[in-house]
Amino acid sequence: MKRPVTYSLPEAIYGWRPIRRRFQIDCRPNRTVRAIVTELLRSEYLKELLDLAGQHKPKVVWSRLPGTTLARYLSGSAPMAVFIIDSHKVARTARECDAPIVWGTESTVLHELGHAIMDDLGLAPGDAESEEELAETFGRAAADRRDTGVVMDSLRR
Repeated sequence: MKRPVTYSLPEAIYGWRPIRRRFQIDCRPNRTVRAIVTELLRSEYLKELLDLAGQHKPKVVWSRLPGTTLARYLSGSAPMAVFIIDSHKVARTARECDAPIVWGTESTVLHELGHAIMDDLGLAPGDAESEEELAETFGRAAADRRDTGVVMDSLRR
């Protein structure tokens, strides 16, 4: 049996903080999710959000994540955030929740962007549960294509 590919993200991608976690790389991410993420990263809407937040376009690493985790933002990687995304779980979760895969994928990526912006601007509330709620509010508002100013204000509350 062939061993899964694992990868330690190099410091050059992640910045000055060393990465101690290892991620199993997914060499065959879900095509639909990959296409949606690619399109989102090219969208004017995301560019406007990134400009407002002083962020650069995020880097995406396709991976198989443990448990129920759909995606992860690598803390400290902002303003050039690194997102680890399990495309197969994103697609499966959208199906199970009877949500459009585009909305499920975009809200997942934008949720992680919420974490990156909070991290970079020092807005994280301090406890994990409150931070998740804020990131979720941001992700859903952004996925619904609400006004970017309103979306940014959702993090500052």
